[in-house]
Amino acid sequence: MNTEESPLEVPPTPIESTGISRPTATASSSPLKPTITKESPSGSRITTQQSSGSSKKKHSSAGTSSISSSSSSSNTHSDAFIAQQLMKRIKEKKGGVKVVQKKASTTSTSSSSSQQPKDNDYSDTENEPKSEYKKGGYHPVAIGDRLGNDRYIVVHKLGWGYFSTVWLCYDLVEKIFRAVKIQKSQKDFSDAAMDEIKLLDHVMKKFSELYSHYNNQQEHVVTLGEEATACNIVEDEATNSNCVNNQYLSQRTSVDYSKLRVVGMFDHFLVRGVNGTHVSMVFEVVGHNLLKLIEQYEYKGMPLSLVKIIMRDVLEGLDLLHSHCKIIHTDIKPENILIVKPANKIQHIMDHYQVPDFDVPLEERDVSTLNKKQLKKLKQKLKHENRLQELHELEEKIEKIEKEGSANACDDTVNDPTTKQLKILLENAPPDHIDVENIRVKIADFGNSVFSDKKVTDDIQTRQYRSPEVILGARYFSAADMWSAACLAFELATGQYLFDPQSGRTYNRDEDHLALMIELLGPFPHELLSRGSKTTKFFNASKGEMLNIKKFKPTSLKQKLTDQYGMEEEEATQFSQFLLPMLEMMPERRATAKQMLQHPFIKE
Repeated sequence: MNTEESPLEVPPTPIESTGISRPTATASSSPLKPTITKESPSGSRITTQQSSGSSKKKHSSAGTSSISSSSSSSNTHSDAFIAQQLMKRIKEKKGGVKVVQKKASTTSTSSSSSQQPKDNDYSDTENEPKSEYKKGGYHPVAIGDRLGNDRYIVVHKLGWGYFSTVWLCYDLVEKIFRAVKIQKSQKDFSDAAMDEIKLLDHVMKKFSELYSHYNNQQEHVVTLGEEATACNIVEDEATNSNCVNNQYLSQRTSVDYSKLRVVGMFDHFLVRGVNGTHVSMVFEVVGHNLLKLIEQYEYKGMPLSLVKIIMRDVLEGLDLLHSHCKIIHTDIKPENILIVKPANKIQHIMDHYQVPDFDVPLEERDVSTLNKKQLKKLKQKLKHENRLQELHELEEKIEKIEKEGSANACDDTVNDPTTKQLKILLENAPPDHIDVENIRVKIADFGNSVFSDKKVTDDIQTRQYRSPEVILGARYFSAADMWSAACLAFELATGQYLFDPQSGRTYNRDEDHLALMIELLGPFPHELLSRGSKTTKFFNASKGEMLNIKKFKPTSLKQKLTDQYGMEEEEATQFSQFLLPMLEMMPERRATAKQMLQHPFIKE
């Protein structure tokens, strides 16, 4: 496929972006019975009981976790679909590579456009809409394509979002797999991608500067210090293959990016194709998002010991963003926190198909000067390349079967030796299960993020993680992320939303959201109400009373944890004491990420 790449220049001004919520789905019951609120005939809110599993959520698409190494955007897939994905291998010989087939589907949502809808459901589907391969839309990609001045070879499709497709690629320079996100070419999408690049460039440079400044080469343990960050950086004994130094380093061995609690962006370029010019970003390959882990625990919550580990990483990432980069993420939620270790099936691909000498065509190799050891190594390479060629041919067979529905072709394929080899490969692939031992996470998706001094929209945060100042239309800053972090921690521990507002006959979703906050945390401070441009829509300005909701059923956070989620008294006390500083109504009183890293819940 003929494409042209060129360096891209980042524009100085960011584009407006908004948050988006994810849907809920009905699930099987659980012995835990959280209280929810419903509207009574009089318009007041009354409480009923429902099973704690009744607010299970769909797995987000690749659009919300665009560099995740999940094998597709759907929650579950058939073996045939997984087989198809595994078949998409590199073809050494140029030409004859088919464009990856796209199936029509409903549009998924992402979170980096001012035009995107808010609080709407979206569909998780196996493939992006074929209709979006048009001018201003997706760039057609084929397995074996080379991107970024031929530096990156496309190996496998990782997923897609409404604004982009994401591909597992092999970096010929660093000899490592990367995730390349190719944005749609429409101007709004390109502008949003350029803004994200500007933010991530700043994050990468700032972390590099901090690490280099505070790194003491003579000591094994390197502490960035209280004035820098609460994070302790421990140098590895050996180089981590997933931590490749990038374009910002003057000394290529000075920074270990495994310590960065934000998903690293290591390159960016433009791709010019039949549908326009596409902004493309190169990320480290990471794993599932935290919603997948919540699902793995069946929406019943995970051990607090695991919550501590995850929240420490999240807070370290937020401390870097807030204290040093002056960036507000604006969309902290499980879908945007990614596990460092790649998904098992993707790791299996990378392990099994480490192809050497991508950049040296077979016909150009001179074997006359090789010794016995080198010849043996070359023979292994040729055998590997033959396997890739066979897999590519098998992929074409599968496409033919799907297209023609030929029973005979199917029989032929089943008896094919390569098919049997692939079947063995699939059977030997580890199950799609997240190993929580030594788990580390990173913050991802900066499509909505803003510099603290350059906020361009007041419409931020996904519904269930939205802070009170944002709902009221008051000024927000980095404290909004801390509110979301508390909601995230609660969801990890219980499997359920802390706030899941619903509209009623006489009140809307915003009003119910504010009422839920009052029930849990007490009345809103008059000072905060006085700042909100939307306050008069919800409250009586003089008395501070809600206009359409009159009856409340107050409860404490600790009581909610013990009564509704069965948490032990001691654990509930400790955990509620951790959450409450991040749930202060007044943003100025809300704890910072640096402060929360010193909290006993994290330090112990």
